Amino acid sequence: MAGISPAFITAFLSVGPAIALGTAVVNQGNASVVPECVQAPSSTEDVATILGVIIDTSCRFAVKGGGHARNPDDSVSAGGVTIDMQKMRSVEVSPDQKTAKVGSGHVLLSLYEGLEKYNLTTLGGRVADVGLGGYLLGGGFSHLSPNYGYDQERDDFTLAVSQEYSLPILSPAPFEQLNQIPFEHSTVRLDRTSRFIALLTVLWENADDDDRMNAFAQVWVKKSTATTKDTGKHHPWLYINYASTDQDPFLSYGEANLQKLRRIQREIDPQGVFTSEGLCRGYFKLQ
Repeated sequence: MAGISPAFITAFLSVGPAIALGTAVVNQGNASVVPECVQAPSSTEDVATILGVIIDTSCRFAVKGGGHARNPDDSVSAGGVTIDMQKMRSVEVSPDQKTAKVGSGHVLLSLYEGLEKYNLTTLGGRVADVGLGGYLLGGGFSHLSPNYGYDQERDDFTLAVSQEYSLPILSPAPFEQLNQIPFEHSTVRLDRTSRFIALLTVLWENADDDDRMNAFAQVWVKKSTATTKDTGKHHPWLYINYASTDQDPFLSYGEANLQKLRRIQREIDPQGVFTSEGLCRGYFKLQ
């Protein structure tokens, strides 16, 4: 099927600035997947009832938030039940307006619109129709991240600015106004281990080219990985939302973290419903 199939590697190159190399070559498999049944719960009680019936009858299923996942069974079940969360888009703001409880069926646009009624926002992603669930599980980058980072402790936080420039110039012209802002201390220096992310996206229209394009992506990743390993600058981390089905991003978390996640998964899901051999087997699984 024509589209994009992702693969992602991270590497730090020694020539010029270090680069995190990635490829997004993509199959939009979900576009043609047809479920046997679609259920759209509007409450947590509905979800519990649906899951109870599904598990009792051993029916395959998938959970759909924004539907951005790429392959069959990721967010649309191939011949099974698709649980579409779009009706669960509530927004409940606390009296002090510091926290909000939101429904898991939001896409980022509906979440922002719901919070804007209270003059609030959040460090969400930058693509409007990405589902909140997938964003929280896979991670992402917010338009507000340069100001607030990825985390902060209420009112006690430090604002830090990281300057990255592709040429070995200590005070380049694009940062002139930024450097006029008063600051407590600076760690600006020339450093060839600065980290940049380069994402290669390959698109094609003819489904007959699928095998050739996917093979090209695999060769590109293999050669790029080998090059970065040869330079001693390879980093094993894989961004789960860009990884391809033949990669395992969980392996890049480190053995200790991986075993901890697997232990938690077994405790929460002792029946193995959400595993690669379970009833909900799409996307990446710990087991």
